Amino acid sequence: MTSPTKRISSAAATLLLVSLLFGCAADTHERLAADNVATMKQLSATLERITDEKSARKAKSSVASLAKKLENIGDRDAKLPAATPDEAQAINSKYGQQTTELEQKITNQIMRISVDPKLAGAVAGN
Repeated sequence: MTSPTKRISSAAATLLLVSLLFGCAADTHERLAADNVATMKQLSATLERITDEKSARKAKSSVASLAKKLENIGDRDAKLPAATPDEAQAINSKYGQQTTELEQKITNQIMRISVDPKLAGAVAGN
């Protein structure tokens, strides 16, 4: 029989190992492109849920957080050495169309929200 202390220690060690293996992985252009697409999907879904002042106020912190995350991804990508032409082509083939479609969806949602003073004010915190 295993004591609760040993189970907790074992769980903590497992969590530490997982975080070391996955949490500290070096950034790559591909990994950041994937993170960018995932974050853009979250932002698009969040913006689509804004239909009235209440939902706009509720989404405000999520929108700000996701925008900051996208900025962080861009900053991290800018610190990497330039992608080789082959890497850039592979990333564009894998994520280019999704990125373009998401940019358009997000732009449309932002425009929809910005033309409604109540929605825009609630998201901006006014």
